[in-house]
Amino acid sequence: MIDCIVVDVETTGLVPGVHQIVSIGAVCSKTGQEFYKECNIFEHNEISDQALIINGFTEDQIRDVNKPNPLDIYIEFLNWCEGRANILAGHNIGSFDVQFLKHLHEIYNETTPTKWPFKYHYIDLHSMGVLHFKESLSHAKIAVRLGLEPEPSPHNALAGARSELNCIKKLLEVYHESQV
Repeated sequence: MIDCIVVDVETTGLVPGVHQIVSIGAVCSKTGQEFYKECNIFEHNEISDQALIINGFTEDQIRDVNKPNPLDIYIEFLNWCEGRANILAGHNIGSFDVQFLKHLHEIYNETTPTKWPFKYHYIDLHSMGVLHFKESLSHAKIAVRLGLEPEPSPHNALAGARSELNCIKKLLEVYHESQV
């Protein structure tokens, strides 16, 4: 298995900046170490009712002032990633999760100038699924087709990262078996 960090985020919607991360979950593929944090959102961020159905959070939970803000958990995530892989993996990782993480990185960069710490290429479960199954499938459908349990609903960022890692491992295993 490639050394990577499988990451999943839950958000209040689809547009970084308009919507915000409410949790980050990650698993290091090499060590199995895990990261999970929840946060409140910035006052100006919008909340999509559909996003709350998907991630299971309530508006009260994501506006809880006792939780850290998104920038704080992003910084904790960066610190957790130090010394681990700098390749990110996940389902639709480049088009969704990374876009939200990069938005927080831009905010962080305003006070603490720093380069984006990850590679600019990603291991994308969706793309792997298209190559293997010859059609575009959701994360849940990929898991089921591989004989794995789908991620529970509502989604949880850590459960998502765990499930995505299992799917990636299984697809790589199937690929390697077909090459023998």
